[in-house]
Amino acid sequence: MPSNGTLNTASRMSGKEESTMVAVFIHSLRSIVLQLVAPFGHLVNIISGWGVVFKIRLLLFFCVVAPVLVSLILLEAHVQDLRLLLVMSLVLSIICFEPMAKILSYLLIRKELKDIEMFCMRLKQGDYSGSFALPHETDDEHELTALKRNLNWMAHVISRRESRLHAALEGANEDRNRYESLSNIDPLTGLANRRRFETRLAELAHEAAVTRRPLSIMFIDCDKFKSINDSMGHQAGDQLLKRLAAIIRSSVREYIDLPFRYGGDEFGVVCVGMTSEQAGEAAERICDAFYTHRIGDVTLSVGVAGYVSKTRSYDPQSVTDLVQTADKAAYQAKAQGGNQVIIVRESE
Repeated sequence: MPSNGTLNTASRMSGKEESTMVAVFIHSLRSIVLQLVAPFGHLVNIISGWGVVFKIRLLLFFCVVAPVLVSLILLEAHVQDLRLLLVMSLVLSIICFEPMAKILSYLLIRKELKDIEMFCMRLKQGDYSGSFALPHETDDEHELTALKRNLNWMAHVISRRESRLHAALEGANEDRNRYESLSNIDPLTGLANRRRFETRLAELAHEAAVTRRPLSIMFIDCDKFKSINDSMGHQAGDQLLKRLAAIIRSSVREYIDLPFRYGGDEFGVVCVGMTSEQAGEAAERICDAFYTHRIGDVTLSVGVAGYVSKTRSYDPQSVTDLVQTADKAAYQAKAQGGNQVIIVRESE
């Protein structure tokens, strides 16, 4: 006789086979149902695409004209069949009244309204690419078709106006950026102006405090500049300032340091990550290059001051003191005869 273990194993295998067969049967049944329903769904989609007036005419034909024709035919030959047909039609109508009402309302009106609702939702989300596929316009077209046509035109108008608005906004942004750039640039030399210097200095000082990097400033003042304007004219003075600006720009690190024109014949450089000694070396290079290409007796007086914070917090007063120290050093160099660089060591 087979053991209990063998019976249990056979029982488990039989259970698995039954589950597999049930799953296969359900899958097959589902496939058959989908195949049967697919033509109906396709037919519904086709009918939904027809015009409202045409669907109403088709509905009246099948509900009124077709039954009358069938009744007339049966009345001629089969009165008993006619009575049976009428009874069956009445019973079938009572049973199918509710589902048929829903189906007809969907095919006639609700499908149209659903499409309009989805179209309006796309418009609300900013999607103007969609449109209703409509026949050529006629004088007697249905109100829903006319509404769809108007919605297509409305989406077109909104899309055009939004495109124009985006173009206008882009132009306004470009103008704003251009004007903002012009407001930060000295028109004569192309260097940063005083407004840009003060704004950018606060940012660089904050970064220097957080990263504990040194920050230095040099102020550059032209000696005997007024004599050039008096003896050679203002155009010669402007030419000298442009030449000095080009020398300063070429003597510092691009996109790291900030060369600027403070006003008149006063210039400066914010040296990022450089001590006052290192900034002083850059100042000497500027003085030597300018002396080689100078006009008349003009020389440079430069004051350099450095700043290193021991804390990681930004102190606006320390930055103000740094600017004043560098400016005083430049005036001290000028008072001592000019053509020299005075360096003030870092202070807290």
